[in-house]
Amino acid sequence: MDNFGDRLLTTAQAAEYVAMSASTFTTKRSRAPWTMPPPIKIGRCVRYRLSALDRWIDAHREGEPPED
Repeated sequence: MDNFGDRLLTTAQAAEYVAMSASTFTTKRSRAPWTMPPPIKIGRCVRYRLSALDRWIDAHREGEPPED
């Protein structure tokens, strides 16, 4: 059973997924971490859950009616 919502992405993959450069994504994560999706640290590696990125995108949408 695959659960793609729990797939882990690298910082570069997460940045591409949310249409942001990797450097901007990393800068925002370090300067204002409360404004970004929560990272998962595995040793020195930083990863992001795909489901967390989707929730973050949904929370930051503007000008679209909410989904029922």
